Amino acid sequence: MPVIEINNLSYVYNSGTSNGKKALDNITLSVEKGEFLGIVGGNGSGKSTLIQHFNGLLYPQSGSISVLGIDPRDRQKGKELWRSVGLVFQFPEQQIFEATVFEEVAYGLNNMELDRAEIAVRVDEALTSVGLIPEQVRDLSPLCLSGGMRRRIAVASILAMKPEILILDEPTAGLDPEGCAHILTTVKRYQQEQKVTVIMVSHCINELIILADRLTLLDQGRLKAWGPTREVLERDDLPYGDLLLPDYMKLLRNLKIRGLQVNTGLLTVEEAACEIERLLKA
Repeated sequence: MPVIEINNLSYVYNSGTSNGKKALDNITLSVEKGEFLGIVGGNGSGKSTLIQHFNGLLYPQSGSISVLGIDPRDRQKGKELWRSVGLVFQFPEQQIFEATVFEEVAYGLNNMELDRAEIAVRVDEALTSVGLIPEQVRDLSPLCLSGGMRRRIAVASILAMKPEILILDEPTAGLDPEGCAHILTTVKRYQQEQKVTVIMVSHCINELIILADRLTLLDQGRLKAWGPTREVLERDDLPYGDLLLPDYMKLLRNLKIRGLQVNTGLLTVEEAACEIERLLKA
């Protein structure tokens, strides 16, 4: 059952001026309840513009969008979408402003007008879910923590609100490999345990290959591919050529181009290694 339905969505920045730039061009797709959708594309492909339509930060200039059965343009209902659609912006640690970790994670909960006891429980649960020990960090200033820890706190502040749809815009940007792995593990575990819908934007397909149930590929505001991850990656007409793909996938595709009967819809290094071993034995 779709939680987001988009039909012929277009959006132009500086519409009606000589500086107008079409960011989205006739996008049609849907997002299913409980799925992990990856949105991939290069700089300027429209990824961030698209997700800002999901919680009413931007409105369609043409076409339509429904989120949890609500048209974000509906002034009465649309303004409440923030309660159900959590959006973690790129470099969210730069937007932290509260004096303590507890106050930062509790900020959205206070706006939801929950009682203090419920807020305390949710803050501790959210901090634990991102791998932090509440008793050790609650009263610290976020500014004294590392960038990776501040990123986790920013994610925790959204998880604490228990959104039905969690959206992350380049959540691993600028992190070291350990920080990346922790964020990705946290998000996937949250999706599986809470049965929520997760939408993750990235310019790097490697981190979405295993996580995403389906992939959406954007190029210059246009939808170039959308579907189950394996099916999308098997396509011969991927935008950006092979630039998006990890080396082992490039190898399989090059072998196919050379005339070998190769399965190019393999997602992991282990699967690719087994396929190459099969070819060597053939």
